[in-house]
Amino acid sequence: MRKIRERRTSSIRRSGAGPASSCCDSESRAERKSARRRWRQGRGRANAPENHSGDHAMTLRIAFIGLGNMGGGMAANQAKAGNAVSAFDLSQDALDRAAAAGCTPVGSVAEAVRDADVVITMLPAGPHVLKVYSEQVIGAAPTSALLLDCSTIDVDTARKVAGLGKDAGYAFADAPVSGGTMAADAGTLAFMVGCDEPDFARIEAALEPMSRATFRAGDHGAGQAAKICNNMILLVRPSTWIRRARWRGWPRRRATPSPTRRCLAGRWRRTPGRWPSWSAATSRTSPASRRRWSR
Repeated sequence: MRKIRERRTSSIRRSGAGPASSCCDSESRAERKSARRRWRQGRGRANAPENHSGDHAMTLRIAFIGLGNMGGGMAANQAKAGNAVSAFDLSQDALDRAAAAGCTPVGSVAEAVRDADVVITMLPAGPHVLKVYSEQVIGAAPTSALLLDCSTIDVDTARKVAGLGKDAGYAFADAPVSGGTMAADAGTLAFMVGCDEPDFARIEAALEPMSRATFRAGDHGAGQAAKICNNMILLVRPSTWIRRARWRGWPRRRATPSPTRRCLAGRWRRTPGRWPSWSAATSRTSPASRRRWSR
């Protein structure tokens, strides 16, 4: 080992690759990293609306419709990124929270989308999405605006709204999210996008302040299909945990913990604004809790 170290040291000395060269390597790595970052930003913003507020910063005019448990945090992250966010919701409390987060509350959808570069909606269900876009967004927003629906709805409605937007000259995408309210507040959501391929770079740049990962699932409606598959996987996983627990012989006397049985039977107690936690219902890892559940 000593001879190998001596050989390495002598070869490094002969080549002159000492501390100075490692410093140069780190500098070159930093330069390559910054170049990649600049390339990504340029690629994402190549097709974005030209609305610069400085030499390097870009300010987009965002119309955000729907400020519920998910939408409130998403709109706040758009405002933190320096975008001008016009926010609308039917709830005055939600508008007040959006104003405290740096958004500009407005009194109607038409007022929010009037000069928007990007329109983002986060609404409860398909009928709401169809009504808002067909009656209040399409025709009121400029045709250059990018329309993004982040609601979780059915595939047919997503495709119908996309068709209405395309007929009117808009670029539309269904972009449902995964991650929950904590990821919405932290700006680390995953977006599953269904759109025309040429529009994806522009969509990715618009979603960047709210996202940890954004991928194109396919054409219009494919984002909603991917979200349905994601929900199915989340539903299957708890049953896998139960099978593993039973295979390992835990709990001893009770086939499955009663909270898990209640979850599977659909008889859980919901907290307003939150879905039940599968992991909290199935996770009993401490020895004391195992003893309690095996009685």
